[in-house]
Amino acid sequence: PVLHISTVRSWQDIADWYYKMAQERMVPDALVKAKALELTKDKKTPEEKAKAIFYYVQEKTRYVAIELGKSAYQPRPASSILLNQYGDCKDMTTLLVAMLREVGVTAHPVLIEANDREEKSKQLPSPGAFNHAICLAEIGGKKYWLDATAEICPWGIVPSSDQGCEVLVIRDGKGAWERIPYSKAEDN
Repeated sequence: PVLHISTVRSWQDIADWYYKMAQERMVPDALVKAKALELTKDKKTPEEKAKAIFYYVQEKTRYVAIELGKSAYQPRPASSILLNQYGDCKDMTTLLVAMLREVGVTAHPVLIEANDREEKSKQLPSPGAFNHAICLAEIGGKKYWLDATAEICPWGIVPSSDQGCEVLVIRDGKGAWERIPYSKAEDN
């Protein structure tokens, strides 16, 4: 038996809470802007630009999780991740979102509990419902789920631990529940 207790009124309260902590940290400074433009200068389409940025963040940022106090939830500023070249999942997502937005690609942070296919939206709201953060890029009406911590997953493919999970997508402060689709055999 499990008993869940929460003082949080709604999942939108969770989205508001996370967005307030992360919003300013997703704003690119001059360094982040310059790197995003450098990576995409020869790219023609939004998808080509997004791929270049995704692979850069995935390959050049070491996954290091130092989660003490508030930093267990609040990402570091995008410029800090770029400069130091390390961060945890929410840090890598923050850098990815900041750089993608800089080149005109719609991108959002996504909160997820990896390896959990339960219907989270039906549970009591709690920040403890999530243990991972990824990015959703939307290009030409198509959704690209991006997990920059997954070193062996190519563009547009997320690890099996992310597939099938119900996730909270935070679009400009508004939380929306979506489910990450499973990869098809032809994607592999």
